[in-house]
Amino acid sequence: MKETTILFIICFLFSIISIGYQLEINDAERIIDVSGRNVKHFTTFQISRNGDTSFTLSYHNEPNFLSVRDENGNDLTVKSKQNDRGYFEYDVTLPKRDEVEIETVAVFAKQLTPFPEKIPQGYQQMVLYGENTYICSGYEMGSQKTIISGAAYFQDFSRLEPTMMEEDAVVYGPYYDVGKYSFSELHLHFVTIAPFISVRKLVKEIEVSHWGNVAVEQHFELFHDGAELDGGFSRIDYMHGKIGNSVRELTEVLPQYSTDVYYRDDIGNISSSHVSTYDDNFVKFEFLPRFILFGGWKTIYYEGYNLDASKYIAVNNGKYILDIPYSTQFEEDIVIEELEVRIILPEGVTDVEITTPDNLKEVGKKNRVTYLDTTGREVFIYTASNLVGENNSNIQVSYNLSTLLLFKEPFLLVGGYFAMFLILIVYFRLDFSLHPTVKSKSNIKASKLVSQILNEYQSLSNAFSNTNKPNKNLDLAFTKANKSFTLYSNKLSNFDRAAGITCSNFINEVNELRILFKKKTDPVIIDDKISLLDKTAQVLKDQFN
Repeated sequence: MKETTILFIICFLFSIISIGYQLEINDAERIIDVSGRNVKHFTTFQISRNGDTSFTLSYHNEPNFLSVRDENGNDLTVKSKQNDRGYFEYDVTLPKRDEVEIETVAVFAKQLTPFPEKIPQGYQQMVLYGENTYICSGYEMGSQKTIISGAAYFQDFSRLEPTMMEEDAVVYGPYYDVGKYSFSELHLHFVTIAPFISVRKLVKEIEVSHWGNVAVEQHFELFHDGAELDGGFSRIDYMHGKIGNSVRELTEVLPQYSTDVYYRDDIGNISSSHVSTYDDNFVKFEFLPRFILFGGWKTIYYEGYNLDASKYIAVNNGKYILDIPYSTQFEEDIVIEELEVRIILPEGVTDVEITTPDNLKEVGKKNRVTYLDTTGREVFIYTASNLVGENNSNIQVSYNLSTLLLFKEPFLLVGGYFAMFLILIVYFRLDFSLHPTVKSKSNIKASKLVSQILNEYQSLSNAFSNTNKPNKNLDLAFTKANKSFTLYSNKLSNFDRAAGITCSNFINEVNELRILFKKKTDPVIIDDKISLLDKTAQVLKDQFN
């Protein structure tokens, strides 16, 4: 009996302690921004810790992005928490202070539903939005208030008093002494001018080169998932201002120091784009799709840019570390439904370690062979889904790479050209004819016959070298030489037709000299002719030597 009494007292004391340490929310204010495609909740909690070290955030829908900070701007640790109540809950580690103020940012994609679902070309787009009027929480709250802003015009909204319109916002509350998981349906019907663009699929390739460049290429499939266009499209009406919910221009924020931006589709280059640099060397890429996008329409294109490797690759303890955004970001609220990231590392890397955000899942890796590769490059593939712009954090890839491998491709290139020229040299030096021996004998005989013709010309040249007048001895020398020329020239044509023609032309020149002697031509002309014949004879001698 005494032991039972002691056990009861201990349990009673523990229950008192646990009750005394229950966390309390003194006040909460939630601002819901519906100005974009995604709905953003900015919530501030005034908390009395009462000894608790963690705080549980609760949501009816799973946020696509969630961040928590204290009043000093310090990020707090957030971990997903399992529960059986159908809520999405997260544990937040609180600072060790009695009174704590935390600020949460939660982004929800595809919470706005077009209504009506189809609109004519000139009509504004209206959407429906549903939410809990109370801030979802597993704690009792002393007071809370919700402000909804960002709509172009509120057509209708639910009321839970006190509810009022303040300028362009709807204010619910303040409500006092709100119980745990209190619920009251909230619905809004309002006009929005936000572009309803989703990226059905984005394939991003990041190719690393240690020759100073990181090349990025992104393939997009954009879809306008707002209210569909009812009826046909009229260019004339569009030019007169009936643009409806169409999207004409988008702005993408590229990483710092992006250069050499290109923008293309299957047809070819798209010239309707503009690139500019702003704060911290970020690059603003403003572009027009090839055609206007109305509800239900889509476009497919790809873009690319280069990054300075020295800005994105660091060296730590002998390992290279690539630190680069894994997704992309637009100035407009855009949802990326499916993302595939391909990281292509240089050939020969080892000890690869990749640190990714929690929403990236590894699919596997494959090998890709590109220019001058021998074994190929490793390609690591990751996927993610339902991303918003706030999700665009960095992915880190660390690896080892031998410096000697950097020179492999230049050596392959130089060696390839050297081998090619060497083969060409050998090819032109070798004789690939079917009968090389017969051809060689023919060349020898042809050379001998040409030599005999030139010898006869030399004898003839000695005969008229000391005279420039015709005489009997000179005429006999011409007659004898002409017979020899004719004989040798006919034989030469049988072995080498080209050589025979060349020598025949030479013999004709000699006969022209004989005619000049007979006609008693001016000695100066005869001397010029003899000089020309001597030069031709020397050319023949050099050619057939």
